[in-house]
Amino acid sequence: VSSTEFNFSSGTLPVIQTQFDNVEKGNVEKALKIVFKDYKAKVSAMKDAEDEYLVSEFLLESNQKKSKGKFKITASNGNATLYSHFANEESVISEEKTPTEINNYKKIVKDIANKSVKLVYDELIEKQKNDIKSQRKKINQAKKNQESQHKNISKYTSSIKNSEQKIESLSQSLSTQE
Repeated sequence: VSSTEFNFSSGTLPVIQTQFDNVEKGNVEKALKIVFKDYKAKVSAMKDAEDEYLVSEFLLESNQKKSKGKFKITASNGNATLYSHFANEESVISEEKTPTEINNYKKIVKDIANKSVKLVYDELIEKQKNDIKSQRKKINQAKKNQESQHKNISKYTSSIKNSEQKIESLSQSLSTQE
């Protein structure tokens, strides 16, 4: 998490920049919506700018100021970057203009980051559970096949014994006829 500036579709604004390793844009977008749902704020995609979102007014408990946000999510090689711009009823939030207040907004960004990573882990866990389920099915099928093979082995063994007995019987019959 670092403070910088970013060129949104509406111009350059101060932002809190968050980079994610192995987190896709979709996970960051979901996390953004989940976190702001807790603030009872609506996240809406900007129609004229791809992967840019506006957050309607929300109230921070720590300072009781109505705030709003603008976000941009970019991606490169499976790694997402979130640019978060905030403003409240008094000012634009930045390290320079609001050095103490920015920490309240960094907390929101950290919540989004943590939720994004959690979503990735949830997906990985779900995939692992599905893989385990699939492997268990294969094991059960292999056990059934093994049981079937054991039954076949028993049948073949019994058939061989019967054939050996017939051969013995025929051999005896043949020797008595000589």
